[in-house]
Amino acid sequence: MDMDTGAMRQAGSEWAGADRARRMEFGNEPGAPGRARQLVAELLDSDAIVEPVRLVVSELVTNVVQHTVEGGELRLRDGRPQGPVRVEVIDRDRAVGDVRPACRRRGGQGGQGLRIVERATTRWGVGRVHGGKVVWAEFA
Repeated sequence: MDMDTGAMRQAGSEWAGADRARRMEFGNEPGAPGRARQLVAELLDSDAIVEPVRLVVSELVTNVVQHTVEGGELRLRDGRPQGPVRVEVIDRDRAVGDVRPACRRRGGQGGQGLRIVERATTRWGVGRVHGGKVVWAEFA
């Protein structure tokens, strides 16, 4: 896992107007992961990379819905061919928590989401942003 706060953009100007970028704000609602998966499919269409990106986006948005009060923001950017596909999920919870991919909750439930993120991405990390944190992932 990388801590890469320098690579993140708080203002989001590169995300908002680009043809190969999408943004979605979401509340603490159960339908947010499904809407996020749909946004990935819209951006990446039938590209071979779409399934791992959808899986990771679903896991990260679900974490925000389950573990925060206010929801968050999803940012997607297809930087190919010069760069990677990048996902950022931002929330207002300052606590980073236990981000070890092998963590497990009591009773054997949950704890596998970040292990999935680690396996499906080229690299990923967690960083602090003004008023919260961001979990980001890149796909080569």
